[in-house]
Amino acid sequence: RVASSCCSGQSCLQRVLFVSSFGSVCSIFASDIMKRNRSGLNQRFLNPLVIRYPSYGPNDYNALVPIVMNELMHLESFYILGMSFGGPLALMVASRCPSQVSGIILCATFVTPPRPMLVPLRFAVSGPLIGLVRAIRRTRLLIPGYASNEFRRAKAITWRRVNSGVLAGRSRSVLSVDVRPQLRENRKRLLYICCSNDEVISRRCMEEIIEIAPDTQVSEVEGTHFALFANPAQSAGVIINFLQCGSDSKILSDTPSN
Repeated sequence: RVASSCCSGQSCLQRVLFVSSFGSVCSIFASDIMKRNRSGLNQRFLNPLVIRYPSYGPNDYNALVPIVMNELMHLESFYILGMSFGGPLALMVASRCPSQVSGIILCATFVTPPRPMLVPLRFAVSGPLIGLVRAIRRTRLLIPGYASNEFRRAKAITWRRVNSGVLAGRSRSVLSVDVRPQLRENRKRLLYICCSNDEVISRRCMEEIIEIAPDTQVSEVEGTHFALFANPAQSAGVIINFLQCGSDSKILSDTPSN
């Protein structure tokens, strides 16, 4: 399933909230979008806002929802993009303020635990364990061509800002999440972006979402789990096409019939 092209040339600026597990990494994509806006490549269609989470204290979904809600109180309307850990959070937030939400974009994410076999072990997920996993994953960034220098810098910032204890709390939250009810109740346009070589989130997660919400539009971006940031040009094109389709639909619905 691939989202169909729907471009009318409209240049209405759309606010998009980004919720992800790594705010500093998410900023790479937002910065690239802003550069393209200034150069006119995106027809000034996308206005990104990256939501940042606290680097201490409770960081599970129940604790983060009020933080995101506080950030969007002043917004009349917006699209919300949830990447990875942020997917369930995006659906939770959208269900609480449906009148403000114009559409939902889910990228490389899930609605139930992405690794079901680990669910019984969720209480064993601790700071020291996450610290070990992080140390192992850092070695991948040393592989030539695996990541850009900008991506490495963003990851380094995240590792400094967010300790292993906080990430352990988020991991336990992932292993107990279930936002299928919010997905079933959703009446907003929904786009799912999958990454062609995602080593973290399996296709099963996407298929579960499509089974619950069969009208979901699906687009694929070339790259690994962080393709949204590693392949910003293609990612931006997919997202902007989705926004333009929504803008076109609103224009048609607001046009009085003869």
